[in-house]
Amino acid sequence: MISATPNTSIRRILKILIFSLLLIGSASAQPRIAFDTLEYTMAPVKKGAPASLNIPFRNTGDQPLIITSARGQGAPSISRPLDPIPPNGEGVLLFKMPTDFAGTTRQTVMVGTNIDDKIIVLSIKVTVYDVEKRRVSGVVTDSLTGLPMMNVWVSVLTDRTRYAETDPDGNYTIMAAPDESLMFRLEGMKGKIVKADQVEVNAALQDSGLGFRAREKMKSDVALRHTKVSVKDLNNANNPRYQFKRSSTTNVYVLYISATPALSDVDVSFQQTYKIVYNPYADHKPQYLRRYNRLVFKYLSKKYGKAWQEHVRKDAIGLDDFLK
Repeated sequence: MISATPNTSIRRILKILIFSLLLIGSASAQPRIAFDTLEYTMAPVKKGAPASLNIPFRNTGDQPLIITSARGQGAPSISRPLDPIPPNGEGVLLFKMPTDFAGTTRQTVMVGTNIDDKIIVLSIKVTVYDVEKRRVSGVVTDSLTGLPMMNVWVSVLTDRTRYAETDPDGNYTIMAAPDESLMFRLEGMKGKIVKADQVEVNAALQDSGLGFRAREKMKSDVALRHTKVSVKDLNNANNPRYQFKRSSTTNVYVLYISATPALSDVDVSFQQTYKIVYNPYADHKPQYLRRYNRLVFKYLSKKYGKAWQEHVRKDAIGLDDFLK
């Protein structure tokens, strides 16, 4: 009887190990499916218009991938590739649904594969609007603190007759079409333009050079300072030799304007350049406002010449009379 040599035993053990590894490798080889995301948001579509979405995917495994099924809940139809997707190959699911309704709905799509009978669930948000203009709403916040901002002026960029103003919680509602843009403005903050292609449009505003918080403090200071104009000042408002004796280094000048809730970037720049704060029409008699503004106009002319006249708001009370 011939006994096995040590070398023969070692070779036998190696063969068993190699065979076992091959079996393990064969068992782990399989297709893998990868989507860019599992949640999709379609661009709003008009009622009755075609609504479709291409959903690409990839086979990141090392075996052919087969989409065994693709179905939605309710009305949507989903087309799937019938041929296997090779390793590193790509495929597309085509999502379609009728738009005989108006509103927003979220559709669920279930995709079956040959990966251990794995089911992938996709979510698709669809918004259908009944008319060209639909209701758009959102929240405006301070980009620094994240807190809601009230009194922000929201308007359609190409049609300022459609506008809204945020409430104490930063909420607003406005009518706009998907191809229009919204302008967000607030004195002391940088204006922002956002596309109204969704029915929910939020905006975060940043401080302008003046600064929103500094502006709020300035307004509270002005409420005290601007009432210090003396009777003598008012009585001499039309006197060309009378000087408006106030120091712009220690006081903030005010110009009364019509009751407009928001200022443009040009207005903010004017305030910074000429150390002026615009104030909406206050609880004072028109005669007081005209006289007070005239004193400020005279101060601006003396200090800056006529340069300020090109940039000042044209609804500054008494401006037309002063420029005559």
